Amino acid sequence: MLTEKQLKDISNRLSYILGCNVRLIHEQKSDNLILEDSENLGDKHNICNLKLGGITYIMVVEDEEPLTNRELNLIKKFITEIVEDVKYLAPNITEKDVIRILTKTTDEKTVEDIMKHLGFNMNEDISVILVKMLSNSMASQVASIVKHISTNHLASVVISEDILAVIYQKNNKEDIDLEKKIVDAVESELLQNIKIGVSSLKEPIKVKEAYLESFEALNIGLEHQLPNKIYNYRELLVYRLISKVSENTVLKLYKEAMELGLHKLSNEEIKTANIFLNSNLNISEAARKLYVHRNTLNYRLDKIQKDTGFDIRVFNDAIKFKTLLVIYMYMNNKVK
Repeated sequence: MLTEKQLKDISNRLSYILGCNVRLIHEQKSDNLILEDSENLGDKHNICNLKLGGITYIMVVEDEEPLTNRELNLIKKFITEIVEDVKYLAPNITEKDVIRILTKTTDEKTVEDIMKHLGFNMNEDISVILVKMLSNSMASQVASIVKHISTNHLASVVISEDILAVIYQKNNKEDIDLEKKIVDAVESELLQNIKIGVSSLKEPIKVKEAYLESFEALNIGLEHQLPNKIYNYRELLVYRLISKVSENTVLKLYKEAMELGLHKLSNEEIKTANIFLNSNLNISEAARKLYVHRNTLNYRLDKIQKDTGFDIRVFNDAIKFKTLLVIYMYMNNKVK
């Protein structure tokens, strides 16, 4: 709920812009307002309701002429944009509070209160996006950029000098690939390389689980030196499974990968295999992504089968090959 000081601040800003007296009050105080203005309400007052962050407010505009619907909608939009700023939605919430619900075990009531104060709808899923700067410590600058990318609801907090966490909730009115937009904006405006870990969708009350997923996704991407810049938790199942396996088991599987001839594969063949596997074993789609003819792709897959014994066009072979390839690449990068 907006404080009296914030309501006065918004009212003053609107009064200055409109050139007339504007007052914004909490709904529960509207009876007092009507009583004190009962003698001079008349045609000189425009009264309307505003619902912001689940709370209803009354706006009174003192003007000779009634406001048109267009004018009222513009005023509502202006106020909404003001209060979407975290300092209005969460006057008593600090960055430490947000970091706490992301990283510490916190009771559900506290998590719910903080998420509501941040303006999140508790009935809609959220995700957590973790942004890591690879060269300079510019998390604060990235936070400023992120705020201007999406009209959907989000809250960001600087975890460390090179890590920014973004809690994100779509409003179902806009189809936006926020992660890609963050990469594009940061690279073009700050000329910085970044990597991003993205959680699966979670209930707002499970925001810590979402944070841990994004953290794990980011770490997997960096540890395995994956070529892409965005690491989605749900797309990293094989890597997540391998991270749970003992070191002795990983060494045994690496030895098996070497014996099966994975070391014979060229960089082009490894790229071909990965794109084919990521295309759900679809020849046409993989060929399109590789900019090659279907016959050329089949020739490369035949070559991989000849070198390793795996026909990755067959599902079972594809699963085994992918697992061993991940381990082979991981161990090779580790040695380097």
